Amino acid sequence: MKVVELKPDERLIKEVQEYFPHPTLRKYQADLANNVYRYLREGFKNIVVECPTGLGKA
Repeated sequence: MKVVELKPDERLIKEVQEYFPHPTLRKYQADLANNVYRYLREGFKNIVVECPTGLGKA
């Protein structure tokens, strides 16, 4: 399993921003979305994401 530390206030990459459902980001949302997108591009088929309540999972 690969564990990724989230960094605050990362900007959404262009391909993710196109599909992100909210006009603004909460802390850590961009980093999470970018990492999921990168793993999908790398060919990962199963991705498990665990996030605390209040992160704003879209």
